This record gives sequence, C-alpha cells and structure tokens, in this order.
Amino acid sequence: MYSETMLIILGAIQGVVEWLPISSSGILMLLMTQLLGVESFETLNLSIFLHIGTGAAALVYFNKEAKRILLRKTEQNLLTYLIVSTIVTGAVGLCLYLLFNEIDMHGEYLTVLIGFALIFNGIIQKSTHAKNLRDSRSLTCREGILIGLVQGLSIIPGISRSGITTSILVFKGFSASEALRISFLMSIPVIFTSAIGLALIRGFSELSFEPMVLTVLVSFVSGIFSIGTLLRVARKVQFWLFCIILGVLALTPLLLYGIVDL
Repeated sequence: MYSETMLIILGAIQGVVEWLPISSSGILMLLMTQLLGVESFETLNLSIFLHIGTGAAALVYFNKEAKRILLRKTEQNLLTYLIVSTIVTGAVGLCLYLLFNEIDMHGEYLTVLIGFALIFNGIIQKSTHAKNLRDSRSLTCREGILIGLVQGLSIIPGISRSGITTSILVFKGFSASEALRISFLMSIPVIFTSAIGLALIRGFSELSFEPMVLTVLVSFVSGIFSIGTLLRVARKVQFWLFCIILGVLALTPLLLYGIVDL
C-alpha cells in the first residue's frame, strides 16, 4: 500500500512537525487521505505508529530530565502528575479511538473534521496568556486529570497534542518554555502506551514489519535533528495563526466545490 519513498517522506514530516503546536497527525492524515486515497482509520493507525519514532527522540533529548524525575524526591509532584495524566489520556484516547473506528469516516468528512479542529486549536492557543509563573513542582493531581483529559482529545486529527496541552499549561500560570517542557515530558509515556495499545488491539497486519521499522526510524532521526531547533522556534512564532490558516485551507476546496454538504 505504501511505497518506501512515501514512508520516508511521512516519517520525515512526522519528525519535524511533532515539535510544533500544529497537529502532525492531522497533516499526515490529510496527505494520506487526499493524495494517496488511504482510508481514514488506516491513516490514524499509521499516524500512531509514526509517533514511536518521535517519542524515542523525545526520550533521548530529555533523558537527563527523565532520570531526575524518577530519582529525585523534589520531582515527586511532577512524577505523580505524569502518571495521572497518562492514565486519563489513555482512557479518553481509547474511547475516542474506538468511536473513530465505528464511524468509518470518508476522506472528505475527515478533512472537514481536521479543518475545524485546526481552527479550534489555533483559537485556544491565541486566547491563553501566562499569569503568575509557576514551575513543575507545583503541579497537582487535579491538573493531571484536567490536562490528561485535554491531551486525550488530541487523538482527534487536527488537534495538536503539544499545542493544546501547552496552551492549557500557560493558562494555568506556567511560562511558555516551562509549559513546552512539561508537555513534551507528557508525550513520552503517552506515545509508547498508545503504540502498545494499538498493537494489542489491531496487531501489525496493516503494515508489515520492515516498512514499519523504516518509517519509525526515519521519524526518530528526523526528530532528533529537529527537536532542539524547532522547540526554540515554537516559543517565538505565532503558530495559532498558522493553525487557523491551515484549517481554512483544508476546508476551502470542499466548500468551493461542494464535496461536502455542511
């Protein structure tokens, strides 16, 4: 179904876009459904597997921080927060994943969903501003539940996991840089548990082993080389506007040509 060239391109895109507050899964699914004609649910499965590479890249990039969180008592609040948010995200994400499977959405309807989700994501980012600056030691279990719930919504293509969680953390009083750090630490357990869960539910039948390893490896290498630079860029660029523009662009052809009757 997928050529090696296409898998390399998709892996490279995932490795770069993952670190920006725009939806990597939304962009990948738009490419696969509109250009390749792949069914929407299959694109969601591949998108989840692609995150293994960027999850591994995040683990390598944040390896010292991960060790500190596990070993130091001063980081106990952050560790508890990560555990709680991961559990909540898993529960919400699983429910939405199963719902998405039942809907069996056609490509044009998926494009509408992604377009509106990108616009929503941009509006959320635009409307949040830092208040009193906090650090990760002040995180609570209640915030773990809230932000875990929000993070679970990111399985909806078009909603950026990093974008929406960072926005909520900024709204809760964290600086942009601290919010990004916490958000990417949250991504590590979620990505790997999601991939394991998908493997248990669906197996690996839809993508053979060698192509899967290739695309994950490409997303890992691409992610390793881009994470530092793009995290710095993400702190400075107004990606809320980019999300809205991308969402409008996704919707425009469908509205102009009447492919979907809204």
